Amino acid sequence: MKHKELYNKQIIMLAGGYYLLVTILTIALYILGDSNPGGTGSSVLENFNKDWVLDSTLVTGSVSAESPDTEPEEEPAQDEGTEAESYEEPAEAAPEAEEIEEPAGEIPHYYSFITTNHDTILNVREKPDINARKIQKLRPGQKGYIIELGDEWSYVSVPEGNIYGFCSNEYLSMTEIPEGEYPEELKNYEVPETDGF
Repeated sequence: MKHKELYNKQIIMLAGGYYLLVTILTIALYILGDSNPGGTGSSVLENFNKDWVLDSTLVTGSVSAESPDTEPEEEPAQDEGTEAESYEEPAEAAPEAEEIEEPAGEIPHYYSFITTNHDTILNVREKPDINARKIQKLRPGQKGYIIELGDEWSYVSVPEGNIYGFCSNEYLSMTEIPEGEYPEELKNYEVPETDGF
């Protein structure tokens, strides 16, 4: 107990002597600050007072509680591997337009003919009928062109005599010819509408 009291007295005496030294230095610094136009003494005094306050607290054993520096906690960086991936639905492909196949146009065929009747004449009729009115007569071996081909009867043209009408296919020997050999005026010739043709 005695040693503790003696130790406390020594601390108080040491603090008192330290305070006296500080007071003397303070006065000297004030004097230097007044004589120095730049004010160096004042700044030195302020720094000294800060050091004195710190030292005195250590000597007297009274420490002022200061709040510890608190630094903001950094949010943990999100792992790139766990980053949520945005899902985009694939755009639906536009349906392809269906190609409409147009029916190929019929290739025109052009025919010439020669009559095959030998001993008789071949009648050219107004309609494709054996009882139809007779328009003209064709002799054996006479030549012409088929304007429209039918199953039993055909509409023909004979340049010699400017003859147009129906003849029975039974007495016509037909030959397909190139387009260039077929008369141009017969290509768009309109055949009269008749029953049964």
